[in-house]
Amino acid sequence: MPPTFRKAAPADALLLARMRWDFRAEGGEVPVETFDAFERRFLAHFITGVADGTWTRWIAEADGLIVSTMSVHKIAPVPRPCRLTDQWGYVTDCYTVPAYRNQGVGAALLAHVIAWAREQDFEELIVSPAERAKPFYERAGFGVDDDFLLLRLRGDEEAVPVGGSTSKSVTERVRDDIMGL
Repeated sequence: MPPTFRKAAPADALLLARMRWDFRAEGGEVPVETFDAFERRFLAHFITGVADGTWTRWIAEADGLIVSTMSVHKIAPVPRPCRLTDQWGYVTDCYTVPAYRNQGVGAALLAHVIAWAREQDFEELIVSPAERAKPFYERAGFGVDDDFLLLRLRGDEEAVPVGGSTSKSVTERVRDDIMGL
């Protein structure tokens, strides 16, 4: 049976916190807090993001289970005189549970998210993928763009604040700080 897609609901938040924890652990990050403390921070982030409309979290369900997730942070830039409204999205927290990988679930979820972003009149979607994930996004039409510049404010050797991890690249940490992850 093909997966179905929907926006995450508050009832999904605890499972999504666990998936986020597992996702980062698979990448080699070493937690700086207990899962319970992380879960509380995740739930506060989830509730705030849903309430103010800045985050849309998508899930794919198969066999009665949530098997994949993807989040979009809606960015409302400074108004421009040429448009009445404007927005773009930052795609992050893309994770598929191991048993459902390489079956097209993540690709189908990403296609669903792209279609939704078009319906919402997003100007663009951006993503900062791990090296191993770049082909996944390229197959969906993402490409390298020279419009963004990065100023490194902290070196890899510096201490990481609570909630961070020394295994993240500087780019990932700066992006996460900006996006409130």
